[in-house]
Amino acid sequence: MLAVIGVDHLHLYLGMYKDIPKIGKLFLANLAVSAVLAILVLVRPLAIFTLAAVLFALGTAAFYAYSLQAPLFQFMESGISYSGGLALAAEGATVLAAVGLVLRRRRTGAPAPAPGTDPGRWAKA
Repeated sequence: MLAVIGVDHLHLYLGMYKDIPKIGKLFLANLAVSAVLAILVLVRPLAIFTLAAVLFALGTAAFYAYSLQAPLFQFMESGISYSGGLALAAEGATVLAAVGLVLRRRRTGAPAPAPGTDPGRWAKA
């Protein structure tokens, strides 16, 4: 879902947002952060990376919601677009997946991955 968030922002950037001051660069930053977080969560599914993914998804959704109500860096969305809806769904799914992963780990009592071991062992079914 993090990759979907990033690709969606790249799509919007390439479409028309690249010409909007500040917003265009923020869309590229969103792509970069989502890619880094997606890799970190896959390679080392640690609680800190999961928390960062949740905060990133919530923050992205909050900024989008704000831009629907008031100007954000002198830019205001005119309504929820198809891409905006897709991003909101991916952000919500990111939060739900992270919460599910944490709850599953707590329920099974799986220990945190030790350095030098397979970090994905506790995330496997």
